[in-house]
Amino acid sequence: MKDEGSNSLFSNTDRDWEYYGKNDPYYGVFTSDEFRSSTLGDEQIARFFQSGEEYIEQILGTIYKCVDSEFSPNKVLDFGCGVGRLVIPLAKRFDSVTGVDVSRSMIVEAEKNCIKFNLSNVEFVQSDDRLSLLSGTFDLIHSYIVFQHIPVRRGEAIFRQLLNTLNPGGVGVLQFIYRSNPLKRVFDAVPFANTLYSIYKGKPIGDRPIQMNQYNLNSLFAGLQSAGCQNLYISFTRHANNYGVTLFFQKE
Repeated sequence: MKDEGSNSLFSNTDRDWEYYGKNDPYYGVFTSDEFRSSTLGDEQIARFFQSGEEYIEQILGTIYKCVDSEFSPNKVLDFGCGVGRLVIPLAKRFDSVTGVDVSRSMIVEAEKNCIKFNLSNVEFVQSDDRLSLLSGTFDLIHSYIVFQHIPVRRGEAIFRQLLNTLNPGGVGVLQFIYRSNPLKRVFDAVPFANTLYSIYKGKPIGDRPIQMNQYNLNSLFAGLQSAGCQNLYISFTRHANNYGVTLFFQKE
């Protein structure tokens, strides 16, 4: 996937995520030191997947309460699926789940995890900006803490493509950052500054940069309306100094 519209002069976000997929896949999903490959054990793995179970329960509860109390999807898509933290609880609840990720190494690890959980109703697709390898349409499309790591121009194009895959009556749950840490944006914009940021944050110097891109909510709302999405419900999110929203909506 060509990395167009990056906020950094040299950072290629596709290569960055493949780096984490190969070297530190669980940390790449949850940037907490307890999930570093060097210290990862059974206890950390259990917490990692339990957090996914709790998150999906929360999301489904919000859908039933605020969007459609009778919502009953069959086909589900998780965009930016990583190693399957959310794919697995979704696959336990619904007939068919598709996980999409830009990193082939992340997908390989997610496939191994689905085998461990005895799940056979999941398929994985490697992403590009046009979602060209993705086929079919879906009743539920979901993405969490993913778009913020994609340069905005690319992310908005993917957002529109995802809306096109949503069936009438289907529900979308997509999270975006609308105000990010200004210091992090400065480091993202300056060549070679990731080394300085790693030192500042006490991270290994060899880590690839993780961009935090903020999206224009007006542009997202216009995209939703153009695609015929209604029943909009907004939940605020916050990670450190990054302010965001989760958009819950239903397509007519």
